[in-house]
Amino acid sequence: MLQIAICDDIPAYQQIIQSEIEKVLKLSHKITFFFTGKEFLEKLSEGKCPYQIVFMDIDFGTENISGISIAKKISAVNPMTQIIFISQYLEFASDVYETAHVYFIIKNRLSELLGKALNTALSKLSEVQKQHLYFRTKQGLQKVDIHKIWYMEKNLRNTFLFTASETFQTPQKIEGLLEQLPPYFVICHRSYAVNLQVVQSVQRTELKLPDGTSLPIGRSHYEEVKRALSLLILQKN
Repeated sequence: MLQIAICDDIPAYQQIIQSEIEKVLKLSHKITFFFTGKEFLEKLSEGKCPYQIVFMDIDFGTENISGISIAKKISAVNPMTQIIFISQYLEFASDVYETAHVYFIIKNRLSELLGKALNTALSKLSEVQKQHLYFRTKQGLQKVDIHKIWYMEKNLRNTFLFTASETFQTPQKIEGLLEQLPPYFVICHRSYAVNLQVVQSVQRTELKLPDGTSLPIGRSHYEEVKRALSLLILQKN
C-alpha cells in the first residue's frame, strides 16, 4: 500500500490535496495528515519515514521551522521518499532547490498541477525501488542493489542483510526496510524476511536459498509467502 503524508497547517488545503489525490490515484493508498512541522518531526524522531510520497508546505506561519528543513531531514532518514513542495508564495520556488524534491506547486494551481506532480513522484519512486535499498550503518548511509539481497534477519536490536558475498548490519527494523522494497520481499518468519526471487524451493516449514541456506517459514506467515510467490510467478509469465 502506498503511504502518503500531507503536511500543511491549513485544513482547507489538506482537503483539496486529498480530493485531487483521490481523483487521479488508482493504487491502494493511505493518507496521513500533519498540521504542523513539529508534528511531522516527531514522526521522524522515531528514526524512520514510512511515507513514499510527502506533500510538504514550506511556510508554517508562526512555527520557527520550514518545510525545506524538514525535507532535508526526510531525505536523510529515507532517501526514497518523494517530496512535493506546496506553497502560497512563489518566492519560495528557488529555495526548494536546497534539497531533493520532485515538484513545486503554487497552491492556487493545485487542481491543475497535482496530478502531474503525483505521476512524476510515482515514476521516480518506481525507478528508485527497482535499484537500491538505502539504510543506516555505523559508517553512515549505505545502499545496496536490491537484486543482490537474499534475506534479512532480525537479531536483538539490529537487522542483518545478506547478499551472496556480503553482510550488512543496520539498527533499522525489518518492517521499515520492507517499506522500501518490492512485494516479492516478504516476512517468512518473525525473525526473517526473504527475497522470493532467489528462493530455490519452498516447503511448508522452510525455504531454500541458492547456497543451500534454509530459512524457516512461520505458521502464521505461510499463506502470505504462498500468495507473494504466486504473484511473482504470474508476473514472470
